[in-house]
Amino acid sequence: MIADTTFLSDLMTLGATLLLLARSRPAASAGRRLLLAGIVGAVPLAYGHSALAEDSGGAFVAHYTAGGTVEQRVLMQGGRVHSTNTFAFRFSEGDAGTWQLVWTAFLAQWKCASTERIAYNGTDIFSAVYSDERFDRNMRLVPNRPYQMPARVCRGPYPVDHSSTVGLVWLAFVAGPLLARSPSLQIPDLLASSARDEPLAWACRLDYRLQPGTGPPAELASGRFVIVKARLSEDLLAYPQVDEPPDAESLLALRNQIRLARAASGKSLVRSIYHLDETMRFPG
Repeated sequence: MIADTTFLSDLMTLGATLLLLARSRPAASAGRRLLLAGIVGAVPLAYGHSALAEDSGGAFVAHYTAGGTVEQRVLMQGGRVHSTNTFAFRFSEGDAGTWQLVWTAFLAQWKCASTERIAYNGTDIFSAVYSDERFDRNMRLVPNRPYQMPARVCRGPYPVDHSSTVGLVWLAFVAGPLLARSPSLQIPDLLASSARDEPLAWACRLDYRLQPGTGPPAELASGRFVIVKARLSEDLLAYPQVDEPPDAESLLALRNQIRLARAASGKSLVRSIYHLDETMRFPG
């Protein structure tokens, strides 16, 4: 049951056309296609050999590659849409649970785009951001000056240093096979706006259901990140994965969130919800 107090901040929908290839490396063979459709219209993308595999000199061999879009609507109190953001992605899965993601964010306000390359090597997640455009502190375009952020490393298998939209794609393509192998995994709330900064994201359990009659790979049909009150603590040392707040004001805000969650009525506090609308498979 969803309690009176919920922690939902944005609504994201994903549309994609996926080509899942039962591959013998590296030549493609016949496989099956899966259509994952949401409110956003499906994007007709189909890939064979992964471009990311080529970029890595052959070290990464994709079993399948998927492409599509994510539309994020940030909601204000009362359900008013504050802003809408659109992202394009290309996801590839390799051996032993490794994966790579090319993530493009379209910044309509400044008429530019940035691309992030994210890769999981089975231990940690590596990423770097690049943009053809550079802006100064006043958000004025600096001509002929591309921009590239330093590469970063996110320890562990979960993209907690990335946005909730990246977390949505992770749930769509990675969570199902992972949970099929290890049903009791404690996955943080990857639909949180910044799981690295939010203790509540680590005080959740994932109540989930896999899509019946599918797989491999298994698909996550639905999931709810529910706050477990027994995991709540105002001592942030209880959350070693969370970064230390930068100042006393931020620390007070986090503790207030924890107090509100602890005082909320109801046994289940649903913080985030994932739902797969429709899946269609085509032989071929």
